[in-house]
This record gives sequence, structure tokens and C-alpha cells, in this order.
Amino acid sequence: MRTIPLIHLILAIICCGAAAAVTAQSINLQLQADYTIGNAVQSPRYAVGDVNNDGYPDLVTLNKSNATNLGPIAVFLNNTTGGFGSSINILAGPNGLSPNAVAIGDYNEDGFADLAIAQDGISNGINLRLGNGSGNFTTESFIAAERGSTAILSADFSRDGNLDLAICNNTNELRVLNGNGMGGFAAAVPYGTSSTCQDLALADFNMDGSPDIAVTTRQNDRVQIFLNNGSGGFGTPVITTVSGAYQMATADFNRDCIPDLAVGQYSGSTMSILLGDGSGGFTTSSFSVTNSPAYMTVGDFNRDKKVDLAIRRNALTAGANNLSIYPGNGSGGFGTPFEMSLAVPANTVEMRLATIDANKDGKADMIIGRQGGFFLYDGNSPLFTRTDSDFDGDLKSDRSVFRPSDGNWYIDRSTNGFFGVHWGTASDKLVPADYDGDGKADVAVWRANGFGDPDHSYFFILRSSDGTLQQEQFGRSSDISSVVGDWDGDGRADVAVYRNGAAAGDQSYFFYRPSASPGTNFRPIPYGVNGDEAVRGDFDGDGKLDAAVFRPSNGVWYISQSSNAQNVAGVWGIASDRPVAADYDGDGRTDLAVFRPSDNTWYALGSAAGTPIYRQWGAAGDVIVPADFNGDGKTEPTVYRPSDQRWYTPPCAGFTQNGTKFGAAGDMAVPGSLFQ
Repeated sequence: MRTIPLIHLILAIICCGAAAAVTAQSINLQLQADYTIGNAVQSPRYAVGDVNNDGYPDLVTLNKSNATNLGPIAVFLNNTTGGFGSSINILAGPNGLSPNAVAIGDYNEDGFADLAIAQDGISNGINLRLGNGSGNFTTESFIAAERGSTAILSADFSRDGNLDLAICNNTNELRVLNGNGMGGFAAAVPYGTSSTCQDLALADFNMDGSPDIAVTTRQNDRVQIFLNNGSGGFGTPVITTVSGAYQMATADFNRDCIPDLAVGQYSGSTMSILLGDGSGGFTTSSFSVTNSPAYMTVGDFNRDKKVDLAIRRNALTAGANNLSIYPGNGSGGFGTPFEMSLAVPANTVEMRLATIDANKDGKADMIIGRQGGFFLYDGNSPLFTRTDSDFDGDLKSDRSVFRPSDGNWYIDRSTNGFFGVHWGTASDKLVPADYDGDGKADVAVWRANGFGDPDHSYFFILRSSDGTLQQEQFGRSSDISSVVGDWDGDGRADVAVYRNGAAAGDQSYFFYRPSASPGTNFRPIPYGVNGDEAVRGDFDGDGKLDAAVFRPSNGVWYISQSSNAQNVAGVWGIASDRPVAADYDGDGRTDLAVFRPSDNTWYALGSAAGTPIYRQWGAAGDVIVPADFNGDGKTEPTVYRPSDQRWYTPPCAGFTQNGTKFGAAGDMAVPGSLFQ
């Protein structure tokens, strides 16, 4: 363990604080539409992706050939209002087609999505369809040397900038085909599997930056992890025994930034959870389910920032609960399932699932297969928690900058794309927060010395719910505005300021205007003294901000818990540190944390277990912008580098956007405004 100079713990910081309440969150799925496609006695297989470059997710469905060979492939384009338009049916061509699985990718690098389709045990094993950007795929070719496959994956395995393919077949092989970037592929390189391959999954299981492949072999109860050597080659697999291993789903179930696996059985009653160790190995646990948990998908269906697992049984009984969603607890376990009954014929099989955000509202929707079509269910679960600088309500912080030269905000929303608005002046303080309670951060500034009067400063808030101005006169020109947030626990941010005492040792105050009590001018909280640094956070996890300060002179944090009015204190940091309090361990409580400019190291004290968390991240001149950019409930120690206008976030499972450029010279990183 690394030695940290001049940092000491006083156990009263956390040991006396109330534990964060754990509340079961509801799951609400509502039928949006029932879509018909393909052979009435077969269930389609499908893939989700944007195939016409409009920024909305579309659906590509595969259906076994019928007597006329029409429409074995159908493309459902998103209508941009939360559903799909009429299907685009694609002819099978002279060779026929019996599709098993599809991967979406730009294989000829023309900027348009293409399709790679694995077939069912016939000659011409991989069908390639080049797209034209309209959602149609009429140009086809075959990789005739390949056999059929139950699954297909697409990734840049060789790290040459071109997409490659991986398939598996009933000759006990994983086969990898390197792409040339022009729509062509080299001959497959085979890798032996222990038995017939059933399913494939893609993730960086050993965290070395190269995509690895997981293979299930049901006949001999194995999950095999083929680790990439960094050049697209794969060695002897790491093997984990899993009874009846069939279909898989990968996610970070325990939020340790290492990919995990959920593995179901084609026949049986056990769901296995494999928690990754970062080297390709796993710790396995399991729980019992009813009747063959063959098909699954993952997503945050109850909006609590923890990955949930949806399971569809293989053999379905009409009228029974045949869809189960197990809420994740964020530690690799799952709670009591949400059960849902779907109207399906008795003994229906292969009802596959997929997660999609069809209406781009930041909530997980679900595609549920049926014979001759599929259902689209909208996710309508209530909001559990809010995320700083989340401008589109998907529980992920968004990269955003303010340009003082023209007073414009530029926001890269993780779900709804780019957004720009003119709001504020160069001298304003940036105070984005959810003031109207719609689950989205509002663009907002605080103007000290508003309209020339030092005793009257103003908040100017652009309400995201209705696009109107909310103007609040609040504070004096010498106040600090970085303490805005939900002080009264009503789900809406309150305007607030911190006022330093007039002289050394004099009493300081937090002032806020409670949105839960209309007509109240302000409420004062005497806390801290002149020289303290105001800290913004909910340290006791009750949904309300606490009055808190960091005292550089002695490195002590002082916190008044809103849940019980108890004062706690402890040493964490040194005089030159900058407080960066946030929830780094994902327990719903703000952690004590500092950033040390002398060595660019983040030091946090996880409130869940009282465990120190250290991370060296950043460089001289960086702007600190801690936020939850991947939506897992944990704050990432992110920095914005003004010299190259790039955002640097440590890589984590499912989040690889490290070093993304967003901004221009002279811009201010918006999330960092509350930590400067």
C-alpha cells in the first residue's frame, strides 16, 4: 500500500455516520407496439444499431427463409418518436439464406453501416451486406469457405483500424477473420474449442486494451476465454466450468471496472454469474430460476445505476410469468425478480431479448421476440437518483464546456447528442443543476453584482423542462455559488451560496432558498469559519446536501449531517490539496476526497467501507472534472486538458472514451466549475 504523507484518518468521520438506506426500486415496462415479421412459426433473431446515420437505434431482424425466399432480413428504422416504421425487407439472393446471427459494422469504411450474417450450417457461411446509409443493404457477397455459426462478433481484434469478424461452428472451432477495411476478409484463423460452440461474447477480460472473446460449450459445461495477444491472435483459453453453459451477456455487475459474465442454461434452472478478476479468470456464483434461463439481456431497468439482468425462459408456458428481471445490487448479486407475463403460445421457444433506448429518453427499453415478430416495451421506471452535469437524463454526466468569448455552452450529451445554447457572460459563475426536477441538469449561471448592485446577485436558469427562464435574486457579490443542490430533499436543486466570515475565525454561513417551500426567502446554516473551503455533498446519503467545509490550515473536514444534525470531523488531506468530494465507491454517499496538484494524485476515503482509494491521474495544468461519465454510480477522477481540449477518464468496463476531444482553446470545462 502506498504511503501518503500528512494524511490521517479520524474514524469518527464515517463510523458515526448513518448507513445509506437501500431502497428497492420499481421496474416499469409498458408495451409500445407489437411488430410482425418473418415466418409465423419462428422467432426472429436481431441486432441493435444505427444503420441510417440519424443518431437513433434501429433493429435488424433475421428470419428463416420461407417458401418464397422473401424477407429473411428485415430492417426496422427508428421513427425518432420511440418506435419503428414499416420494415425494409431484403431479398435473400440466388443462393438463399438461412440466417442465425448478425453483426453491424462499417466493414468497407465508407461511413455507412454494413451487415455480416452468420448462417445455419449451409455453404456460403457468411453473408456480407454493404449498406448505403438509407437502411437498405442490397449489395451482397458471400464468404463461401466458411460454415454456418450460431453467433458472430465484430471488433478490431488485430488493432489495425479495420473491423474483423469472429464466428464459431460445430467443428469445435472459434474462427477469426481479419478485415481489410474494404469489405473483404482474409481466410479464417481457427482456434480449437473444447466442444461445439453455442455463443460468443466480447469484452476486454484481462484489461489490456485489446478485445477478447468468450465462448460457451454446453456439451462439456465450459466457458472459455480466448485472450487477445494484442495483434489479433489468441492462445490457449482460460477455462471456467459452468454447468449447461449456453447464452451469455457481459456487463460490470459489481462495478469494479472489470467485465463480468452472466451465463444461462438451455435446459436447467441455474443462472451463473462470473465476476472477472482482470486476468481472464472468474469467481463464479449462481442462483436458481424457473425453467431454462436460456436468453437474456442486461441494462439498468430500475434506474438505480446498477446493472440488472433480464431473463427469458427457453420453453414458455402460456399465461405464466415468462420474463424475469433481476435487479442488481452493484456487488455482483441480484434481488427479488420483477416478473412479467407475456401472451405467447404454449411451448414457444427461442424468444430472444435485446436492450435498446428506442426513444432516447435515457431509459432502458426492451425488444422481446415472439413467433412471427417482436414486442417493443418502453422503460418507464421512476428516477432513482440524479447525476451532476447530466443534461439528457440518462444518468451519465455529459462533457460540456462554456466559451467565455461568446457566452455559449456546448454540451456533448451521451444519449441525445450535441447541444449548444447562448447563456451567460464571461464573468458569470457556472452552476448547472436540476432546478426544475425533470431529471436533467439545467444550464445555469450565477451573476455576482447583478445589474451593478453588490448586494444583489442573480441566478439565471434555463429550465430544461419547458425552455423558460427561471431568475432568482440571491446572494452577494462576495459569496461562493458552488454549493447549489438539493438542500431540502424535494428532488429539485435549490439556489444557494456560501458566505465566508468577515475576518479570521468569524462565523461563515450557508444560505439556500428551499424549492419545497415556496415563498421562503432563505434559510441560513451557520457553519465553518473564515478561511474554510465550502464543500458540496450528501455525506449521509439522505438525499439532502449537508453543510460541510474543508479547513486547509489543519486538513480537517467538518460536516453537519442533515439526517440527524450530528457533527462529524476528521483529517483527510493537507493544506495544498483541493477538495473534490464526490461518490467514488457508489454507495450513495459523498466521500471525502482531495486532489493533490504536486503529484496529480486523487485521494478518496470510500464511505462504504472506510477504505482509502488512490489514483494518480492527470498532469500539470489540467482542470479537475470528477463526474460519473459511464453511469455506474461511481464518480471517475476525470480531467480536462486545456492545452489539447481533451477529456481524460480512466478506462472502465463499458467505457473507453478516454482522451476524447471536446472544446476549443479558452473554453471552461463545465463540471469542473464546482471544484475550482
